[in-house]
Amino acid sequence: MSGVVSERLVEDGEAVAPGQALLTIVDPARLQLEASVPATSVGQLRVGAPVEFRVQGYPGRVFTGVVERINPVADPATRQVQTYITVPNVGGALVAGLFAEGQVQSESRNALAVPATAVKQTGQAASVLRVRDGKVEQVPVQLGLRDPDAERVEIVAGISAGDTVLVGAVTGTTPGTPVRVGGR
Repeated sequence: MSGVVSERLVEDGEAVAPGQALLTIVDPARLQLEASVPATSVGQLRVGAPVEFRVQGYPGRVFTGVVERINPVADPATRQVQTYITVPNVGGALVAGLFAEGQVQSESRNALAVPATAVKQTGQAASVLRVRDGKVEQVPVQLGLRDPDAERVEIVAGISAGDTVLVGAVTGTTPGTPVRVGGR
């Protein structure tokens, strides 16, 4: 057995009984993250799904793991389902026992996505400003998945791959305005 002693439960010279635990050993190269997932979201979980999470004490760092096991029974008091994530800990960067917050990737697909700042939302209607033939035009679009961490929105219909979409401060430009895109 290889690992690192994380806790010594008895002192030198102390009498011990058969079966009594003497110490705790951990393998710092591979950790397990235990997470509670609301029962309402458990249908989106699957073993093998990638997980991204942040840990208090490591500001700005994102760690990854994989769902290893999903408890088949929800806690009756909290309606949460325990989920176990295997976390490779190459170089021992993570310390066991800390609190983490993250998300499981429940769906992945190739999609057309734009920065969230490119989308103008008016009630239920969404649109983007596209440059076509040197002029700005407002195009209604149908939105799909949103990725708040990457600040991107999937466009299901309305524009195509290769279209030039205005982003940021220039989104205030009015349709019909002539523009020249740099680098073209």
